[in-house]
Amino acid sequence: MALADIAVDVSEPFVRELSQSALETVEGRFDGLKTRALEKLAEQGVASETASYDCYLNLQYQGSDTTLMIVRPEDGDFAKAFIEEHKREFAFTLEAPIMVAGVRVRATSKSKSDDLSETSPYMEELKQLDASGIVPSAPKSFATNSVYFEEVGRFTDVPLYRLHDLTPGMKVPGPAIILDNTQTIVLHPQNTARILKSHVFIDVGLGPRKAIDLQSVDPIQLSIFSHRFMGIAEQMCRALQKTAVSVSIKERLERKGELRPGDMLVSNTPEAGGGHLPDITCIQPVFGDDGKDIVFWVAARGHHTDIGGLGGNSHHPNQTVRQEEGVAFESTFVIRDGVFNEKEITEIFMKAGDYPGCKPTKRLDHNLSDLKAQCSACTIGTSQLHDLFDEYGKDVVHFYMKAIRDNAEACTRDALKQYAGKTYSATDYFDDGTVVKLKIDISEDGTGTFDFTGTGPEVLANFNAPEAITRSGLLYCLRTMSGTDIPMNAGVLAPLNIVIPKGSVLSASEDAAVSQGNGEVAQRVADIVFTAFNVMSGSHGSMNGTHLMYKKWTWAETTCGGASAGPTWDGQSAVHTNMTNTRIGDLELLETRFPAILREFSIRRGTGGAGKHRGGDGIRRVYESLVPMEASHDGQRRVIAPHGSEGGLEGERGASYLKKRTRQGGFRIVKLKPAAQVEMLPGEQLIVHTAGAGGWGVPEGLEAAEPAQPTVGPKAGSRPPPFTRANGSVSQWGQAQAECD
Repeated sequence: MALADIAVDVSEPFVRELSQSALETVEGRFDGLKTRALEKLAEQGVASETASYDCYLNLQYQGSDTTLMIVRPEDGDFAKAFIEEHKREFAFTLEAPIMVAGVRVRATSKSKSDDLSETSPYMEELKQLDASGIVPSAPKSFATNSVYFEEVGRFTDVPLYRLHDLTPGMKVPGPAIILDNTQTIVLHPQNTARILKSHVFIDVGLGPRKAIDLQSVDPIQLSIFSHRFMGIAEQMCRALQKTAVSVSIKERLERKGELRPGDMLVSNTPEAGGGHLPDITCIQPVFGDDGKDIVFWVAARGHHTDIGGLGGNSHHPNQTVRQEEGVAFESTFVIRDGVFNEKEITEIFMKAGDYPGCKPTKRLDHNLSDLKAQCSACTIGTSQLHDLFDEYGKDVVHFYMKAIRDNAEACTRDALKQYAGKTYSATDYFDDGTVVKLKIDISEDGTGTFDFTGTGPEVLANFNAPEAITRSGLLYCLRTMSGTDIPMNAGVLAPLNIVIPKGSVLSASEDAAVSQGNGEVAQRVADIVFTAFNVMSGSHGSMNGTHLMYKKWTWAETTCGGASAGPTWDGQSAVHTNMTNTRIGDLELLETRFPAILREFSIRRGTGGAGKHRGGDGIRRVYESLVPMEASHDGQRRVIAPHGSEGGLEGERGASYLKKRTRQGGFRIVKLKPAAQVEMLPGEQLIVHTAGAGGWGVPEGLEAAEPAQPTVGPKAGSRPPPFTRANGSVSQWGQAQAECD
């Protein structure tokens, strides 16, 4: 710490498009910041002649929230440096003006003791020791301790030394530990420490990595690879955040002909493994070193708010056929031979308006930018996988990828064994009366049959779902019930025989509309699985999707509600539940980016079902239009209430209302259908009430009724019951992510 450089940073906001005139103004800002920085250095006793300065511009593309701090390049071309850095980090550039978001200066006073060149005093002291010919005495340890080193592959007893007992010239071979009052120095087996007068000089050499056994799974390596793969996925997600304004997939993608390194494909149709059309997936093959064999696949899926559709709404409540839901990509090159296929992609987006009553996307520029962001995420994932190959070798990476899948299967089997020997069943309904049935049989080895026979046929509406959605909802439930932190993968479903009737609302045909099935059907699948196993009461059970539309702008969000209660917990209020992967929008963003005001966002106290453990409460959210606009809301649990369990009472149903102007100039409140789209005038309000969750157990003061289902209690020693996690706002989560940079 005493040898560290002294540095101070000063900055100030400056918003302007990057241009020559802006740079001339910036130079004056730099001079002012240098003066401020030097004053701060002087307060720490630093002389002005020892200071050096680095000048930065905080730059971003116009319309993007991603900023990059660019240090002044040698040639002074900030624009060129920004474009190169953006392409290096995100694999693409944008055809948009570059904006200055701020200026910054770092002033640094270099330490006089950081020279490690051949003429430094440390190197000179080492030379003198080597030339003296004096053989130092061997160091004496005062104790030993057992330490695990990866190079050795086992715990090894290593000597412990006190630094003050070691004299200049002594050599301490690794493995060893040197202790001081303020530090602990760990020497690996190939390290050698040389004691100097005032420093410890370590010759670092880790040696060859121990070969990883491919015959048996090492639990430590399994955990390492699980987190490495999850880390890659999280880095891909971060790339999407920063730049954005399945087996069945692979089988279809291989029809495209020969794929080459760098190629990427785009797909969103349910038959190609998608959920609903707004979820567009970019897929990239990862090639081996020879550039011929595909050894991995990476994919980045993003929800595009506007892809066209009936009346220009990709989630219009009146959709009845797939063609009314917007653009459809089955398997199209988005990048071919390193070139972004903008012409063909644009043509396909525009075709969404060819169907009667439909319009294409209103923000093609946003769609293209988000696709580029998804391509960037795939590029990062591919790069990270190649780093893994370089570090461990392709065979090891493949071995542990399979091991992760096998481990997920084992966790599922272990979780299901406690339910062996019985048959479990449940029945639930959508608000239109469509029935969903499930029968479960579990064997002693943890395999099981999940049979949805008896479920109603697909409906002439948009809350049908492809089979992939039903399977993913089931996967979510079982992973939750396993109680283990395992990466989401197909191994979870490996021990299951899943029976889903073709043409049902859970396995809709290619013609069926599915835009709301991705949320509403998946939520119903989650509720019915948890109900069958009797692990928790019914949740508010809906994505509660709201869309506000004005000219080319669309505001879309899902809305929270009451979470399930269980044997040992009360349900949380006003949270997203089950497999939803979204967070509610911030009112500040709504009111600054869209002509609407959020008049109320409150908890509907008492709407959760009563019980020994009470269900979570739903919410009330009131949107007021400032201009003429269209609004839609799709929700469930407006007719069929969330059920209670073990004698708990059901939660209160949700509802949607429109506060509409009258001819006399006043207002009237009208109730809307569970899925409705309306036109709003300035001052009119869309009022959304979401359902409360059911309660668990007989409420105090009520007599126990005959339970609707047999109680299914976990066996002794089993994992604790599952729980739902409360999600925060977009802004809160984004801030937490930014703090990790």
